[in-house]
Amino acid sequence: MLWIYTMRKFRRWTPIVLGVLFAMPVAYSMAAESTAASKQQAIYQSTEQLNRLINQAVSSDFKRASIEHQSQSMREQGIADATLPDPKIKFGASNVPIDSWALDDESMTSVVVGIGQQFSRGDTLNLMKQKANQQADASELSAQLRSLDIARNVCRLWLQLGYLNIALDNLNQRLSFQQQLVKNNETNYSLGKKAAQDVLSVELQVTQTQESIDANKQLRAQVVSQLSEWFGAEWMSSNDPSLASNVVQWPRLQPVFEHVKPGDNHALFMQHPLIKQAEKAIAVQETDVSLQQQRYKPQFGVEVSYGHRDGKLMDGSNAPDVASAFVTFDVPIFTDNKQDRAVNAAKYKLGSAKLERDLLLQQINAQVNQQLTTLQGLDQRITRYRDQFIPQSHSHLAAVTRAYDSSTASFKDLVSANLDHLSLELNYQKLLTEQNQTKANLAYWFDGFSPAALGDHINHYQF
Repeated sequence: MLWIYTMRKFRRWTPIVLGVLFAMPVAYSMAAESTAASKQQAIYQSTEQLNRLINQAVSSDFKRASIEHQSQSMREQGIADATLPDPKIKFGASNVPIDSWALDDESMTSVVVGIGQQFSRGDTLNLMKQKANQQADASELSAQLRSLDIARNVCRLWLQLGYLNIALDNLNQRLSFQQQLVKNNETNYSLGKKAAQDVLSVELQVTQTQESIDANKQLRAQVVSQLSEWFGAEWMSSNDPSLASNVVQWPRLQPVFEHVKPGDNHALFMQHPLIKQAEKAIAVQETDVSLQQQRYKPQFGVEVSYGHRDGKLMDGSNAPDVASAFVTFDVPIFTDNKQDRAVNAAKYKLGSAKLERDLLLQQINAQVNQQLTTLQGLDQRITRYRDQFIPQSHSHLAAVTRAYDSSTASFKDLVSANLDHLSLELNYQKLLTEQNQTKANLAYWFDGFSPAALGDHINHYQF
């Protein structure tokens, strides 16, 4: 009879037990999907906030505004330098007798008014204007470089701030577990089940974790202070720093990250402002060579004057007024030590500028390859953490929890498993931070912070 009663109870509870068992994976899967969606939403919001901060930093940067003013100054000065010199006015008297200083005693005496104009050699003026515009263009590229530097620096600091936020939460969880272990050890010590060194050892760990928390807060305050360079002191007390994330979205560069490998990647950064600036430097030197070649051509000057005479001729008639006209020019004949040397010097500077451009290309390609190699290694390590370490840690933690519930594992074992899992999670977040900071470095070279027109007259920088 007891056996029959047991079977009836089993049949009655079997559907419920099976329902719970089947529902657990579904509930876990739904919770995981909800957590993943929540994380993606947080990353999206952090990226949007970072975009706004970068735009604000670029638009309010005084250095960038100063460079733009310098560029405009170069253009204005180029127009001034490419203009003919002001004409020279001449006014005076000639052939005045020194015995009487009278203007009408001698027929040769005249009051002279004249004007003279100097003309530049060959096409010098146009070339000077062209050179000034090229230098102004190079200066404007410096402003673009400044914007890219700001975008990269703000992005890296934002990612670091996001990691520090995660690390602080991780440390607080670690401290909570350690404090629980301290209480457990103190209770067991009072019952004679633990030695004093067990209690002191965990208390030391608590103190070390508290020190790590204080160091984290100090470093976080330093990062926030660095960001306040662009956002002002009031930003430090706002809620914006708490929105920082150690992961951001990279939709513009994702295809690059997936397909580009270390090697010859010159084509990917040839449009970078730093390369364009080097090309402008070459163009300036080419114009300077043409300018020096104009020195072989003569420089002309024209002078016209009019002289009024009050004196009398020998026959008693009024002396006629006189007019003069002169054309002056120099003749570059002996060019060995002047013009030839100046042209050679300009050509050497041109060759130097080209070599500097080629060296810059090599250096940038080496930096890009280094970052790509770093990114590949980080991707592999992150995959290992995501697919192996973290799931294995979850399984180990679950096993220890079950063992503790069944009294086959101690509370110390449970806390140790949780602390190991927290350490693994923090290492994983650190790798994610390094990965995104590496992507920020690559975005600097691969046009990842390109401006997109999002308003009527404002250029915004976004990923």
